[in-house]
Amino acid sequence: GLSAQLAFAHTGDTVASTTPYAELGGEQLETPAVTTIDAALRFRWTAWGKPVALRLLAQNLTDERPLRVLGSNTFSLNGSRRFSLQLSADL
Repeated sequence: GLSAQLAFAHTGDTVASTTPYAELGGEQLETPAVTTIDAALRFRWTAWGKPVALRLLAQNLTDERPLRVLGSNTFSLNGSRRFSLQLSADL
């Protein structure tokens, strides 16, 4: 029981303001495009006659830290690289 998962998520340029800026040549404020990569490994086995699974998840492997647009001229910093380890069993 070993399985792997790989995910790519791409977000294009995002308009971040409702009005154009003269300093930007009359263009609206935009955040740049970003691609993030997530990966996971899962190992399944049987212990004491019960199914058990161990899963390692790595999110945002390239540690991209783009700004997320919450509203006009309102931003939030995207989360950094993170890891989690989960152990589950059917009892």
